[in-house]
Parts: sequence; C-alpha cells; structure tokens
Amino acid sequence: MMKMPIPYRLIEPGATVNEVLVRHPEVAPVFKRYSIDTCCGGAMPLESVASRHGIDLDVLLTALESGVEPAGETAAAS
Repeated sequence: MMKMPIPYRLIEPGATVNEVLVRHPEVAPVFKRYSIDTCCGGAMPLESVASRHGIDLDVLLTALESGVEPAGETAAAS
C-alpha cells in the first residue's frame, strides 16, 4: 500500500496562538477577525481554539497562512 504524502502546512494545528504571533505578527488581524484572544488565550493550541470558537480548523489555518508575508518581503515593499 502506497503512503500518501502529508501536506505541508506553514502553520501547524498544534502551534499556540502566541507561537504563531511570535513567528508571524502580521497575522494578528486574522485572530481579531475570528475574535480569538491573543492575550490570556494565547497559550492554547490552534486546534483547541478553533474547536472552542466553532471555527473549521482548515479554514482558520488557511486564513492565517494567507496572511503570512513571504520571507524578505514587507508591507512597505508592496
């Protein structure tokens, strides 16, 4: 039986809100859009946060990943 490759995710479901914000501060507006607490709730993994807020995990991860700026680029460059 052939194994299917695991799709690569820029942001892993087990990462905490705080870990994502430290690596990708530009995604803060995505957390705000979904009313996700980035202060006291920041220690929670994204999979738990999505479940608690009734958000589809793949939708949240895709929204976060689309908010990440490619390495070496800044908003000022656009």
